[in-house]
Amino acid sequence: EGRPGRFSGQSSDVVIGANAGFDANGRGFSTVNGPGAGRNATTYKGGGGYGGRGGSSVEGTMGGVTYGSVEAPVDPGSGGGTYWFTGRSGASGGGLVRLEAGGRITLQGTLTANGTTRTNGLAQNFAAGGSGGGIFVKCQTFGGSGGLVQAKGGDGTSTVVPGTGSGGGGGGRIAIDYQQVDVTHDVRFTAAPASASWAYGDLNNFWRRRPVMGTLSLPDTALLPNPLTPEFADDVFLSFTGTSAWNVDNLTVSNCTVSFAGNGFLLRITNNLLVTAAGDLGIGGDSSGSNCMLAVGGSLLLT
Repeated sequence: EGRPGRFSGQSSDVVIGANAGFDANGRGFSTVNGPGAGRNATTYKGGGGYGGRGGSSVEGTMGGVTYGSVEAPVDPGSGGGTYWFTGRSGASGGGLVRLEAGGRITLQGTLTANGTTRTNGLAQNFAAGGSGGGIFVKCQTFGGSGGLVQAKGGDGTSTVVPGTGSGGGGGGRIAIDYQQVDVTHDVRFTAAPASASWAYGDLNNFWRRRPVMGTLSLPDTALLPNPLTPEFADDVFLSFTGTSAWNVDNLTVSNCTVSFAGNGFLLRITNNLLVTAAGDLGIGGDSSGSNCMLAVGGSLLLT
């Protein structure tokens, strides 16, 4: 029981069309299973963790911990905590999608490994969300147009009574290991945490009890656009295996949350950095990076 689902495939060249893809949503460890499973409780439970930790419940029941590899995720996501009474279980984590090609991977469709949310039955008002799963893509050349790679945490639910609720799932792990990028490489990435979790409504406990976004690992900065927008990535701790710096003349961060998290990584901006009202730029990871640095030669503008 609690055994996760995995998809693994190898080929020379792979094209995933606009209406196609691989769906591992809810195919990870089942409720209360997995290395990052949310904690049990008599009522409200902790969300599953993987790339980001799971959210805690209103009663202080802890969410699951982070685990696995940032650079080569081969684990599925973990389930949310469960209510001790029969029929009031939490949700499952996202599964694992692993895709390897000796040549080119062109992504126009979707690769998803999202955690789930319990939305019916006796568990609905007590359910903790499962974590996002793992997505690992390895190829010679990576590209595509309109593609989506997603490993989101499942929502925790709360009753209509204010101040009650379970934790949501943390984000999963995504890694794209390529030698070069295609001329067209318009692909979006997100490892967002749950969009609903008890701590979102409690500012006194938000930072220490909220679910946390997951990780995105890339070989280099070739996929990074400027400005940084949700059309590239949102809700990710971003790290690189083959470079320790990104040097740009100017940088704008707009409508997305991205944190540079690689150990010792330097974001060097020769002139100006602009972070808009809906943008969120982080330097340093929640748990996967340290000693990151930001150098701005001109103005730092927050609007």
